[in-house]
Amino acid sequence: MIIKRIFIIIIFGILMCVNTNAVTHIKTSQEITSIIKEYYFFEKDYVFDQYNKSTKQIMNSLDKYSEYYPPSLTDNTQVKDNYFSKKFFGLCYIKFTNFLEGTGTKFKNSLRDFKESNCKTLILDLSFCDGGDLDCAINIAKQLVPKGKICEIEFKNETKTYYSELDKCPFENIIIITSPQTASASEILISDLKESNCAFIIGTNTYGKTAVQRSFELSNGGVLKLTVGKYYTRNGNDVEGVGVEPDINILHCLLALISIVFVFVFLRIFYKRYSNRLNLN
Repeated sequence: MIIKRIFIIIIFGILMCVNTNAVTHIKTSQEITSIIKEYYFFEKDYVFDQYNKSTKQIMNSLDKYSEYYPPSLTDNTQVKDNYFSKKFFGLCYIKFTNFLEGTGTKFKNSLRDFKESNCKTLILDLSFCDGGDLDCAINIAKQLVPKGKICEIEFKNETKTYYSELDKCPFENIIIITSPQTASASEILISDLKESNCAFIIGTNTYGKTAVQRSFELSNGGVLKLTVGKYYTRNGNDVEGVGVEPDINILHCLLALISIVFVFVFLRIFYKRYSNRLNLN
């Protein structure tokens, strides 16, 4: 009799745990759906029959940039600021890996130091910079890009346009280094400088991500990273999936160099084998 009661209690506990998890998942799905209705940029193309679907099914129906981080993975949303600046041989070098809330202040301080040292050339290393805080990138652009539009961001219910009031670029030369991983907010800064004829770009085509995203903390401790807008460059260009093209593409240069080496090796082998027959000695 005692064993039977213990067995019933265990089964009841298991059923309660399963039921609690099910209720939590339903609540999370409903919460995500409510956020999507209010903020999702592609909401007009979205079918809201999601209350009976799991969180995974909902996320699979969104665009490729939107992500859900459960409570156990929220640490993945924390990004470190790997900002680095240095002066050498009359050049000013700044390396970004992302744009965070404090990056703008660090850049402003570096810019002040560079001006005091009368630096004329700035090297912006944005290779492997996958974006970050949009406001930070726009504020940095305002300190480099001459007067005019910086970018235009289209949200679900409004469009915002950002401008620079700077009289002229503070540097005579700006060199930007890019890679295929250069994306999002960093592409706004790059396209601004390129379209205002203030920078020379060396590297590869950038990633081409125009999605503007916002992170929402959920009641279960998870985080929803949702696409809430789309940006257009200074000249109104859409670089989604295309990226910003460099002035010198190092991949093209590398392929050209490989081709030259291949032809040289081929001619050398041909000469060694057939020089006697062709009387080329």
